[in-house]
Amino acid sequence: MKDQYSIVRVGTKRLPAGELVTRGRNHVRLLTGNPDYAGLQHMLPELEEACDELDVAERVYQFNKGRQDLFLRNNAQGQLKWKIRELAGMVQSLSHGDASLIRSAGFDVRKKRQPSQPMPAPQNLRTLHTRYPGCIELRWNGVKNRRIYKVFMTEGDPAQLENYEMIKVTARNYFTIEHLASGTTYTFRVVAQGVLGDGPMSDITCAKAA
Repeated sequence: MKDQYSIVRVGTKRLPAGELVTRGRNHVRLLTGNPDYAGLQHMLPELEEACDELDVAERVYQFNKGRQDLFLRNNAQGQLKWKIRELAGMVQSLSHGDASLIRSAGFDVRKKRQPSQPMPAPQNLRTLHTRYPGCIELRWNGVKNRRIYKVFMTEGDPAQLENYEMIKVTARNYFTIEHLASGTTYTFRVVAQGVLGDGPMSDITCAKAA
């Protein structure tokens, strides 16, 4: 095992809107058709759309300088940052810490020694009541030093791991699943991913869609 493991440096915290749009579009350009990241192609249209929305919002704000325009610009900027952060987590996972692969996705790297402990399983996974048909809301306790969470779902036997399908990658510790079959019971599990990869799956939680 290597003593050093390359870590994705997200680097969006202090970027102004215009530079953030440029960063996002560069990720799209470098990842489109990239054979090392075939599993990320479905994320690119949403990332490109978020870039376009921020680009428009920034232009409108710079022209009008209105309070509402500033609010919309800041909201679009926050959304694009989350998209890039989620993308960074997936790049980290698929690159296995290979610096050249990380850079090929448009991210910079930083070096950090591998932690002595892997990610723990997320705790207190639970569902919350929702009155919207076909929706289930999930929440769980945050995991320190995690990079992303992966959400898994099944309609089948919850004891069979092969039945679970990954339905979301997110940096947040909550997620609302939509377009489910009303009256159908679903089972969920969540995994936290750190610099060493995925930790163990959480305990299950079950809920019936409204």
